Amino acid sequence: MSFNRSNTCALCTALPSVSLCEGCQKKFCYTCFNKHRNDLSLELDDLFNRRNELMEVINSQLNNDSLNVNPCFEKIDRWQNEMHAHIDRITAAARDTVYKLTFEINSNIRNEFDEISKELQRQQKTNGYIESDLNRLRQQLIKLNDTVQQSHNKIHVDSSNSRNINWDTMLFVATNKAPHMTMTSTSVPSSPNLNNSLNRSSHNTMSLSRHPYSSSTHTPNFYRTVSRTASLSTGSRSSTTYACIGCKTINNLRENGPSFCSVCHSPAPF
Repeated sequence: MSFNRSNTCALCTALPSVSLCEGCQKKFCYTCFNKHRNDLSLELDDLFNRRNELMEVINSQLNNDSLNVNPCFEKIDRWQNEMHAHIDRITAAARDTVYKLTFEINSNIRNEFDEISKELQRQQKTNGYIESDLNRLRQQLIKLNDTVQQSHNKIHVDSSNSRNINWDTMLFVATNKAPHMTMTSTSVPSSPNLNNSLNRSSHNTMSLSRHPYSSSTHTPNFYRTVSRTASLSTGSRSSTTYACIGCKTINNLRENGPSFCSVCHSPAPF
């Protein structure tokens, strides 16, 4: 039987095509179409395997233990220690300054007190003091007493600059803007050793497996009907029967009108 070359199977290039794949837009004969669908099914199985491997990686990265070893926490702790070190250094220097100033003030008070004491002893020893000497010494004692009373107020700590620090902006956490990524075959690891290196026991409930079509599902429209006249050969089995794409049941081909599988009710692939 002769047929148009454009209706030749894209895979074997020998038999007439009976179905057109909506995905790749190629026409296939009955046998090659089933092989094409089987190849796609194997690719889908591979994607499921990759998905399960990725699930293991995600579960490993997102568990509670992994949160505690996040490098961000280490950076936060390091920043905290650095800030504490700066504060310790500044406060230590401030305490040292207070100590030195206090020592200087106390030394001045002590020296002035010693001078007044010597003057009183000298006046008492010589017995030559008069009213003005006593008034002068009295005023010196009053003044020194005021100095002693106010000595602690002569030093003050100024921390006003620290009030101007916006602590909320000293440390902040944000997500990195991911660059545009193109999904490739290497974006998901598919090493056979990957699953063996991870703990599967606690995450088995998330695994997915492939299931064939059943009577409760519908065959997806991966193909559309092409010319039946080019798909049938005189005296061949395919002119009266066909195998269902979904459940592989052999069905009789209706001469008039569309044919459906007697088991899963899927339409004939031509």
